[in-house]
Amino acid sequence: MKIAIFICALFCAFVSNAQVADLKDGRTGRIHFASTTPEHPWAMVYGTPGLSPAVTIFGDLLMPKNIPAGTKVPAVVVSHGSDGVTSLYYDLWAKELNNAGIAVFIVYTYTPRGFDAHTADTRLYQNATANLSDALHALKLLATHPQIDANKIFSVGGSTGGRVAMYGAFPAYLRVVVPAPLKWAGSVALYPSGCATRYRVEHMGTNPAPLLMLLAGKDDSTPAKPCIEYADKLKAGGHNVEYKVYPNAYHAFDRLTKNYASYSDSLGGKVIDSAGGDCDMEVTLNPNSPGIGLNGYDFFQKKELKTGKDWGDALKACQRTNVPIRIGSDPEARADAVKTVIEFITSPKPK
Repeated sequence: MKIAIFICALFCAFVSNAQVADLKDGRTGRIHFASTTPEHPWAMVYGTPGLSPAVTIFGDLLMPKNIPAGTKVPAVVVSHGSDGVTSLYYDLWAKELNNAGIAVFIVYTYTPRGFDAHTADTRLYQNATANLSDALHALKLLATHPQIDANKIFSVGGSTGGRVAMYGAFPAYLRVVVPAPLKWAGSVALYPSGCATRYRVEHMGTNPAPLLMLLAGKDDSTPAKPCIEYADKLKAGGHNVEYKVYPNAYHAFDRLTKNYASYSDSLGGKVIDSAGGDCDMEVTLNPNSPGIGLNGYDFFQKKELKTGKDWGDALKACQRTNVPIRIGSDPEARADAVKTVIEFITSPKPK
């Protein structure tokens, strides 16, 4: 009898960790699924062979209670920031969104790849493109769930996760993973990284669903100003982009915990990679003519970026490295952000 129980326990553990291809059985909770680890944005956009190895990752699917029979609910794929998945995603976002009748899929990008947070020690082998790939694979997976409305799946993330929401809104990334006509119903980027150092991927057209940026006016990690300027450029180009600024808020204003002096404190003394500094640079990624040398430009130093070394040197010149980054809970901004996100998801959107 004990042997049977032991074998069953091993089998159940194996099954629970097995990668799934779809969610047609309506399962919830911890779900393992396939993704890729692109070495950089170029590898993903260009489909560079060998630079996007397959990987099994996981996420937690949390459904609203008492879903009426035959009803399909909207859903959110949550992409985490540099400190990985924390209680914030469960105690604030999952709780509030579930209470509003919205399913939440919290995706773990770092843990399945062997580390917990993005610091100076991990920057050489981790980039936000892995987070982006995971979110897009999660979108494709959630669309198969019988209780989720495939036309109402949203991308939400903060900081590095905000970059995922912001960049993943564009077809050039979306169509690498997700077949048409499936797409995000909308994306919300909270204090996103990726505004001051931009990878432009508009060669396949405008974003097919609205993008909303929620920015912190006192953010010294991912400053609001470059995001506002980037959003204005996108809007001028016909993209569906809006933004809202909380003038007195710092980076990670949606935290429930006490204020920290810096990210280093919140990560147990580990030093985060860099602060926003004076960076204002971009490069256009286009598979028809690959390479950073196409249209790279540093607006800070007012010069073209023609090689990968140019890009790296420009980053060193504009970033403030190994310095404290102020973060802090802001109850007023947090409450408004939650309300705004729920309204963004539940309000009718133009088709």
